[in-house]
Amino acid sequence: MALAALAAAALLGFQAWRGRDPRVYTRFDLPAFDAYAYVAMAEEPRFFTVAPWGYRVLAPAMVHAAAGGEPTRVLRAFRAVNLCALFGAALLLWLFQRRLGLAPWAALGGAALFIVSPPVAELLRNPFLTDAVVVALETAFLLAVETGGGVPVLVFLAAAGALAKESFLLLVPVVYFARRTRDGDARALGKTAAAALAAAAVTVLLRWWWTPHLDTPLPAAALDTLLGAGANVRAFLGRQPRAVLFLLAMAAAALLAARRAQGRSLLAGYGYAALAALAAPFFNPVVFSAGDVHRLLVHALPVLVPVAAAALPGAWRAGAVAATAPVSGRIPRALAVAGAAGALAFPFTLDRYRRADLQGPRDGPLVLAFCRDTLRTARRLQRGEAVTFDPAARSFEWGVTDPGRLHRMRWFLREGWGERPHYGTGEVRMSAPRADVAVPILLARDLDLSLRLSAPEEAAGRLLVNGHLAGHWRGAAAGETFRLPAAALYRGDNVVRLEVGAGDPKHIRLERFTVLAAVP
Repeated sequence: MALAALAAAALLGFQAWRGRDPRVYTRFDLPAFDAYAYVAMAEEPRFFTVAPWGYRVLAPAMVHAAAGGEPTRVLRAFRAVNLCALFGAALLLWLFQRRLGLAPWAALGGAALFIVSPPVAELLRNPFLTDAVVVALETAFLLAVETGGGVPVLVFLAAAGALAKESFLLLVPVVYFARRTRDGDARALGKTAAAALAAAAVTVLLRWWWTPHLDTPLPAAALDTLLGAGANVRAFLGRQPRAVLFLLAMAAAALLAARRAQGRSLLAGYGYAALAALAAPFFNPVVFSAGDVHRLLVHALPVLVPVAAAALPGAWRAGAVAATAPVSGRIPRALAVAGAAGALAFPFTLDRYRRADLQGPRDGPLVLAFCRDTLRTARRLQRGEAVTFDPAARSFEWGVTDPGRLHRMRWFLREGWGERPHYGTGEVRMSAPRADVAVPILLARDLDLSLRLSAPEEAAGRLLVNGHLAGHWRGAAAGETFRLPAAALYRGDNVVRLEVGAGDPKHIRLERFTVLAAVP
């Protein structure tokens, strides 16, 4: 065990050094969209960010805790949490292989293969993701299954896994395949059902209790899913030759392992887990790039690696099984029950702040700016401060403006102000008869909104808040004040809409609007 830990730490350090990115990332400039979403979550994990990434809340919550709740430490905490997760996954994989019956040297080689594999290299290259925590939980789940873990342990790991990633639910049937010959069909089915119910309950709570106002991305139809999977497979085969060669090597190792009785037993019990992990990225309704699929293959490694090790001559030895007691025997039952209860109750600790739907074009800087500034603005309003949105004082153009000036983005402009109005640098004009502005609040109470438009005299229309009429405006007025009643507001990103009833909306320019708590 000590040798496995030493080897894993050394190889992990070497991999991290070899794959280091010469580009210096900051809280404002990150590698890809996923990183923007997860960093925004880690800064405020109780507030939803964007579907489906926002439901993978466990790893960002761990990063938030490791950073001490300090946003400036989130990037460093992400690196630390993911390195620890990959190190833990390697040790758990060593234990899993020893319990399967592999000799110590074969298990050590398997743990080393895991660390140096291309998918793990991808995770080290982009350390601001959640897959490292997920693969550690997956390996722990497989170890619990193999060692005869009790229902509380399986429920805890299944619920925690679902909090980390929704695809964890696909892993749960492995309990039945791996335990049916030893526990019997009835008992194996019972354990599988308990773990599946826990994972499904957490998944349902995150979607329909935490964010009931949002639609979760789902496949439109079976044919669309198949067509999308085919496109993903073709892109992967054509653009990721190293990953393809790695998978071919794993497939060859599986064929060699199947020649032995122990190998056939391993594939019969855990082959399903590898197939589910390999298929999930291709059939996911969210569109992935070929590089994403390459990285997501990491979730198949906890099974593929033991299969590869099992193909080596002399890997199986009599008495090679490590003296690992069942997980349920090592973890006090009361502690396991408490962990399971805590994982199932975790969704109820999240804030039901009604986050605006940020699905659509993957715009990482917008997600980061929107999540940060909406909560900052809402807290200022709660303290009784006036908040002024002045487009003339804000301008941010991605790729041109210094990323450190992300706070100057016009994040409050939503639909109806043109294409990507948040990146505007000039005048803000309506491009449609309806245009929305986001007004975030934490406490629903009466607000006064002072609106200043530049419009022709004949222009007129209505102002609505969350679909409720708040008043009428005319272009001839230099500025108007509207009362936003508490009954029409909610805790979240409220929508204030300008509707044009007369005049050309393209001639209407937003100059400024100010929001403050109404004076009784």
